[in-house]
Amino acid sequence: MSRYEDRAGLGHAAILCLIAGFVDAVGYLEHGQVFTANMTGNTVLLGATLVKGDWLAVSYLATIAVFTLGIAASTLLKLAGVALPVLFVIAGGLLIGITATDLPGFAVLCSLAFVMGLQGGAISSFSGIRLPTVVVTSTLVNLVDGLVRRGLQRGSVPATPPANLGHLAAAWIAYGIGGGVAVLAQSHLALPLIVPALLYGGVAVGLLKRTD
Repeated sequence: MSRYEDRAGLGHAAILCLIAGFVDAVGYLEHGQVFTANMTGNTVLLGATLVKGDWLAVSYLATIAVFTLGIAASTLLKLAGVALPVLFVIAGGLLIGITATDLPGFAVLCSLAFVMGLQGGAISSFSGIRLPTVVVTSTLVNLVDGLVRRGLQRGSVPATPPANLGHLAAAWIAYGIGGGVAVLAQSHLALPLIVPALLYGGVAVGLLKRTD
């Protein structure tokens, strides 16, 4: 674990989940109901559209493939010694590049999926707690499991709850907020992707400050 990952905390986890929710909503609402971060949904829909003979299967397959390329790129960059804040600056720069260029919708969709893969591969541990930021299904499972255990513990039943329920709850809530913010940004901003790009910059600066 890098010194940046070791110092990443609840705020960074929440912001990254908000970014993923935002970008996921953009992909789904603006680019043919295809997710850019939620590969579980894309995998299910890929199977369904393949059986139906629907050409939309190409979009699901492409986003899954590009998402995995983003993860691979993130891993290779970390192995090459690229610091975590730099990875988030790269991710933000890519979003600005997508915004600044007049790409076709399919290219935008794939580019966003690549950025989400880059984020997913960059960090999955916050203050020593494993917490993916591009998917919330496992987060919700662990949150409910922990809440049940905490309730049983208060009733004098041996059931040790995890100590990270605040992280899990914040991550799940932030992901949903990100979807709402995306709708508002698309309605009121000419360049809505600037919002997650700036948030990436904020995370990068925050990580640098925590390692000073």
